Amino acid sequence: PRLGMLSWNIEAFIASGRRDLFFVPVAITYERLVEESSMVEELEGGAKQKESTLALVRARKYLERRFGSVFVNFGEPISLAQTLEGHRDLFLPEETTSAVAGKRALTESLGNEIVERINWAVVANATSVAASALLGEPRRGMFRSELTQRMREVVDLLRLQDVRMTPALVRDEGEFSESITFLLRAGLIKSEQESRGEILYYDESRRRALDVYRNVLFHFLVAPSLLARQLQRGATLSALRVDMGFWLDLLYREFFAPKATVLGLQLEAFLDYFERIGALERCDDQFRVTEKGRGYIAFLAEQTRSLIEAYYATCSAILNLEEATTAKQLEKSAEEQFARAHLLGEIQRVEGWNAVTFRNALDLLTRRGILESVAGEKDRERCYARGGAFEDLAGLRDRLASVLAAR
Repeated sequence: PRLGMLSWNIEAFIASGRRDLFFVPVAITYERLVEESSMVEELEGGAKQKESTLALVRARKYLERRFGSVFVNFGEPISLAQTLEGHRDLFLPEETTSAVAGKRALTESLGNEIVERINWAVVANATSVAASALLGEPRRGMFRSELTQRMREVVDLLRLQDVRMTPALVRDEGEFSESITFLLRAGLIKSEQESRGEILYYDESRRRALDVYRNVLFHFLVAPSLLARQLQRGATLSALRVDMGFWLDLLYREFFAPKATVLGLQLEAFLDYFERIGALERCDDQFRVTEKGRGYIAFLAEQTRSLIEAYYATCSAILNLEEATTAKQLEKSAEEQFARAHLLGEIQRVEGWNAVTFRNALDLLTRRGILESVAGEKDRERCYARGGAFEDLAGLRDRLASVLAAR
C-alpha cells in the first residue's frame, strides 16, 4: 500500500468538508504481460528502464504478437467516512504522540484493506493456473496428463474460495488444450515427445517469468499451502490454528490474506475438502496425510517454498550482523547467503530471491524489534543495527528451517 498517498487523500478529505470519499479496488489481470521481460530483469536485480519515445517506437514489434485478454474487475468500494467514524479527533491540528501513532495505524489498516479487496477481485486465468501447477513440483517438466491434473486441482481449490475465472479458462477446463497451446506459443513452456507420452517443461530461464504469473493467484494458494506444510508433520486442529496464526502474521505483507477470514472461515473448509478428496484423514483429534494424498499435499506445500527460503536466507545473513549496516550492504550479504545455501541444497527455488521480498523481510524484522533503523553517515542514508529483540532472530530462523525440512 502507498501509505503516503493514502494519508494525503485522508487529510484532503477532512479539510474539504465533503460528505464521503470512496476507494474502489480495481484488479487487472493479464493472460500475458507485454513488459514480462523487463519485470523479470528487475526481479533479477536490473535497474528499471526509463520510458522514452524511442522505446515506444521500438515497442511496435511487440504489439504484433498475441498477448491474450486483459480482465478488469472491481471490488467492493470502501467508504472513508465510515472508516473515520470515531477517529476524526486523530486529525486535529494539535498533534500529540498518540495521535500520530493512531493516524499511522488507521492509515495502514485502510491501506491493507484496500489491497485485500484488490486481491479478492483478481480473476484467475489459464496462465496463472498453469504457472502454479508447474512451480508446485520440484521438477521442471511433467507429462501432459500430470500437468492437466495439477491444473484441475488448482482450479478446484480456487472454486472452493469462490474465485472468479476467465471464460476461456472455464471453457477449456478438463484437458486445458487451448491453455497449453497458448503457453507453448508464448514460449513459457516447451514440448518434447517421449515413448510414454508428451512432456511439457520450462527452461530454467523461464522460472522467474512463471513465478510472476503464479503470483497473480498466490494469495489464494498461500493459506492452503501453509496448512499443507503443517499437515505433512501431522497436527491437531488447535495446533493448526496456532501455527497458521503465526505464519499469517509473519508473512502478511507478502500476500495480504486476512487472518480472521482464514482462521474463521477457510481453515476448516480446507480441511473438510482435503478429507473429501481422500488426501487427509482424522485419527481421534489428529490429522494425517493419507498415502493417496501425499503427492497432492506436497504439491500445495511447495507453493510457498520460494518465499520461506528467501526469508530463511535473510534471517541467516542478518544473524551475523555486528554493527550498523546499510540496507544495500545487508541485501548483498543476504543474496550471497542465499546463493551459498542453494549450492548446499538448503535452498531449491532460485526465483525466491528478489529485492522486494528482501525489503519486506527487513521491514518485518524492524517492526518486530529484531532490527533497529538508525541514521547513516551519509545524508538520508538509513542503516540497520541490532534491535532489542535481536535474540529472537535465531528462533525465527530455526522455525523457517523446520518447515522447509518437512516432507
